[in-house]
Amino acid sequence: MDKENIERLRNKYKKGSLIQFLDETCESVPYGIRGTVNEVDQYGFIHVTWDDRTEMALKDGKDSFEKIEQRILKYTVPLTIYVLNSDFIEEEMESDILNIDIVNNAIHQTLKGDGDIGLAKYIDSAIADKIDSILPSIEEIDGEVLGVITVKISNELTEEEVEMLEQEIEGQLSDGWGEESEQVPIHQDNLELYVSFFSFDTNWRLSQINSEIENELSMSMDMMKGIE
Repeated sequence: MDKENIERLRNKYKKGSLIQFLDETCESVPYGIRGTVNEVDQYGFIHVTWDDRTEMALKDGKDSFEKIEQRILKYTVPLTIYVLNSDFIEEEMESDILNIDIVNNAIHQTLKGDGDIGLAKYIDSAIADKIDSILPSIEEIDGEVLGVITVKISNELTEEEVEMLEQEIEGQLSDGWGEESEQVPIHQDNLELYVSFFSFDTNWRLSQINSEIENELSMSMDMMKGIE
């Protein structure tokens, strides 16, 4: 396979892309199983790790599979930050004190091996099969450091299901994962910080900041329409 076609495959099947296997005749890989792309090698083989942790190299145009387009929902929440002073008394701090890299590394550690799916493991079974991952982090947005929840889904959600999803996430931030993670000390610049994605402010809630479809075909079609 020439370099141009390999580059085309690498652009289409980027690392982290979701794949669904669609060969009913294959005995070694279950029909309908999903997997994650690791790489496209120099020969054009697409290396995939399936959800059952087995691995396989697929050939585009030969093996039966499809790329699953993901929708990304992104939310923000205000953070509550405490620091213990020399008398071990909690003092509330502004979020701009946070070192984003240090805090995000600490957040990742609280996921306890579920770094790929995050809080999705706790979501109600009624919508769980539509949710690929729910990952908490912090980001600086418009000059303010906020808690960010990034949700990846591979099946369309109804308005009622989106509302259920948001309620489930808010529950995890206030009582579940959030309650546990806010008790984990984060050591930064000789400070012992505690970061919470929850606030007792009556206006506290998730705020959606985007709704994005990762669909390269749609993007290509839009570009072609612009050329016309």
